[in-house]
Amino acid sequence: MFFVQSENTLPFFFWSSKMLYTKFYTSSGLAQYYLAKVLRKNPHLLYEGKNIRDLLYGAVMKMIPEAVFELGQLFEQENKWEKAKHFYRVAAHMDYAPAQYFFAKMKLRTPFSRMKLHIAHHWLKMCSEKTGKAIPLLNQVEKIVQFENDLKQHFYYDKGNENFFICNYLSNEKYEDEYSMRILGVKGRKQADIAYFSERISPLVSDEIVICCFPSSDHRNILTGIRKIAQFIAQEKGIDGTDCLVRWKSREKSSYGGERNIQSHVQTMKVFQREKIVGKHVLLLDDVTTSGSSLRAGEQLLLEAGALYVTKLALGKTK
Repeated sequence: MFFVQSENTLPFFFWSSKMLYTKFYTSSGLAQYYLAKVLRKNPHLLYEGKNIRDLLYGAVMKMIPEAVFELGQLFEQENKWEKAKHFYRVAAHMDYAPAQYFFAKMKLRTPFSRMKLHIAHHWLKMCSEKTGKAIPLLNQVEKIVQFENDLKQHFYYDKGNENFFICNYLSNEKYEDEYSMRILGVKGRKQADIAYFSERISPLVSDEIVICCFPSSDHRNILTGIRKIAQFIAQEKGIDGTDCLVRWKSREKSSYGGERNIQSHVQTMKVFQREKIVGKHVLLLDDVTTSGSSLRAGEQLLLEAGALYVTKLALGKTK
């Protein structure tokens, strides 16, 4: 393909003969792809109503992996995440290393996506065999995989909501059950119970993890027991991210009849101190989870703010 040697000569080549242009446009996927690259740098050369996306789609129909990948990039620039992820995935299956890297990265930052950690790990390993660019991210992901495997050795895992919990919280027997009473002690900010849970979680945490906590339903209640646990852990290991996820508007507690849905949380919370979490693994702590909506809402906001991955851990799960 002699015409790809110099992109600067391409415009003259294609515009010098309409017949040649038509031939390449209709028959060669590579020609369409390289022409699209030229037009991205020279949009004034657009020809008879054609645009970059038309050319890329034409190349995609000819199964040119570079074109599939660049369509994904166009959609990502337009914040059309699902379309971008689709084209990255297709190009990844075509064994195109940049697509494998971008698909893995986007998969990690997709909330409510089952098995996303293992899927991302698979594609990063594939990519790292072709380019060293994937190795730093692969190393990060392997540490996250190891961390979650360690959690599974010590705590319970709720596959449906993809979050961890230490033990069951018996809401109907909370004043008789010893473990449930410990959680009530955390809610009441009792130092002994805060220390008990901190000491159970802290040995599993590494220095690279950002420790965040889910805020109270009352935006005025800042110094919660779960926040004290997160701060206690961060003094020993990890990064203190307890000021990142903030409730700016109060909502009715779910246990008092408030809505148990993700949006009711998302609409009343914001992420501050983003520089602490961008590109980082976040451990998000909560005292009790029931439907999983609160932790999932926190995960969504943290990922949207730039976190690489969020591990969700509750002290208790309502049984």
